Amino acid sequence: MPPAFRGRELAREMKNSGVDWIGEIPRDWQLVRACDLFRKKKTTGRVDAELLSVYREHGVVPKASRDDNMNRPSDDLSAYQFVKIGDLVLNKMKTWQGSIAVSKHEGIVSPAYYVARPLVKMSLDFVHHLLRSPNYIDRYAALSSGVRVNQWDLSYDDFKAMPVPMPSIGEQRAIADYLDRQTALIDQRLSTLEEKKIVLAELRKATIHEAVTKGLNKSATMKDSGAPSHWTTVRIKDVAKLNPSILLPKLDEIDFFPMEAIGVDGGLSFGQHKAVAQAGGYSQMQNGDVCFAKVTPCFENGKSAIVEGLKAKVALATTEITILRPNKKINRQFLHYRIKGLDFAVDGANEMKGAGGLKRVPERFAADFAFQLPPLSEQFAIANHLDQQTQQIDAQLSTLDEQAQVLKELRKAIIHEAVTGKIDLSGAVSGKEK
Repeated sequence: MPPAFRGRELAREMKNSGVDWIGEIPRDWQLVRACDLFRKKKTTGRVDAELLSVYREHGVVPKASRDDNMNRPSDDLSAYQFVKIGDLVLNKMKTWQGSIAVSKHEGIVSPAYYVARPLVKMSLDFVHHLLRSPNYIDRYAALSSGVRVNQWDLSYDDFKAMPVPMPSIGEQRAIADYLDRQTALIDQRLSTLEEKKIVLAELRKATIHEAVTKGLNKSATMKDSGAPSHWTTVRIKDVAKLNPSILLPKLDEIDFFPMEAIGVDGGLSFGQHKAVAQAGGYSQMQNGDVCFAKVTPCFENGKSAIVEGLKAKVALATTEITILRPNKKINRQFLHYRIKGLDFAVDGANEMKGAGGLKRVPERFAADFAFQLPPLSEQFAIANHLDQQTQQIDAQLSTLDEQAQVLKELRKAIIHEAVTGKIDLSGAVSGKEK
């Protein structure tokens, strides 16, 4: 908690809210239900209005303002719900992730959302912060249910019965103003950290590309292509077997790795694999293989790994993963770094086939991708050099991630303490508003 408020917090008279996950609130605050503040509504037929979306980080925003929303709107917008400025919008399948917000835009949202209009005079900015605070998001998760985690539904009946602590309108405004200032400062610092991460990530890519295309000897004689003159031209299929198949033995279970098992850091997550019954049509995965995700946006993000640590007799990879089994002509670490080269990423993205957000890099592209290959001893030296360089960059990225996590936790704590009155802002309220 910010030190400036500790003294006033101790002097304020508090009471038990009667709700464990809210805790104590100031004695002069009321505890109401969400249905006392909002009433669900449904207005359709406004096909001319702007499409809106709800984001856990950004609240309600015009859909066209974001390029990371792969959900395609229906061809018929007549069932989409009209939202006015000040309406509360909930994505019922993602409320538990924080997709709930008071809208500052007018437009239409999916029929699968809930839309509710305000019933009383209140600071909508305060309510916006309150209903998106961490304790409320945890509560949405506890109340949501469904077969699949990513599609857990929160019923509106459960939402409208939720308790909501409400101070005077003046204190609501004071809290909202305070949180706007504090979260803006934290968000600015988070944005700065993100910019530093982007610079480091680009440096990582450039470092890898420079080494695998030009080598480490700056005085070497170069070809017109920019590669050392003693390097030879090969294709991936000359140095690795693609998507090796296997005649499955009669096993009760087979370890199966989805695309999510591959990390951008070059590792394979065993926490993402599962055991499946007999299955066909998949590629075999074994220690020493190099693999990469071939579906957008994972391919462009460089999700690839060297397979290590497999203990199962049989491990299979989803068809969304391309397996490369290097032969004796190439060092597996060098091959892994080579497919992280900028040309592989750019050329592969240009060759992608498919519709919408499910474009894939064809196997033909990977097989025929041509590159300059150094002798084995030089491959080892380049791989070792890049191990050292990328480890240093990854350590800096990890430090930035840790700093960002601390700021995010601070942001959550400040919001919770403020919207439940544990940070005393009553002194900022004018006499007329108390």
